[in-house]
Amino acid sequence: MLQAVRPEALAARREELRDTVPLGATDRLADFVRDALEHCADELPADWERWPVAVRLDFEPRRIEGGRPVPAMTGHAAATLPVTCERCLGLMELELEADIAFLLPDEETGAEALPGFEVWATDGRGVRLLDVVEEELLLSVPLALVHEDESRCRRLARDFEADETEPETQRPFGALKALMKDEGQGG
Repeated sequence: MLQAVRPEALAARREELRDTVPLGATDRLADFVRDALEHCADELPADWERWPVAVRLDFEPRRIEGGRPVPAMTGHAAATLPVTCERCLGLMELELEADIAFLLPDEETGAEALPGFEVWATDGRGVRLLDVVEEELLLSVPLALVHEDESRCRRLARDFEADETEPETQRPFGALKALMKDEGQGG
């Protein structure tokens, strides 16, 4: 259902699309997961490619400058991705959510963005909705992939923190200083 569609037809009918796509059926999200899991491949969930990407999209015509109607798409997408925590190098589940708001004009019509909307120009053959959804979900990925709750990091991170205690400072001339001090008092 999230394949190539003609947005003007969906907008004219004010369609609402709800779909759940397996994570493995996506292009860029699945590649992102594969890249993010290279450090913990031994912990990889066997069924991650079946994890759901849930999408709800609503279509309607929106009037832009000049009074022309342009297809508009609003909605929401959510997915959970298995990735590697950059702090502990263990497996973690990254929950992503994205609000979607696009004007979908064809290249000839063009359109300036309305407040709250971005523009995704189509080529007359339609638009692959899954591309738009993947783009928005990838834009919601945080800069650092780490467990939000540090206590969920596996033992490696906690062991590293325990090893970071300051070692005893050794002063090689400390004994000489004490000896000189003793001689100064005695003599």
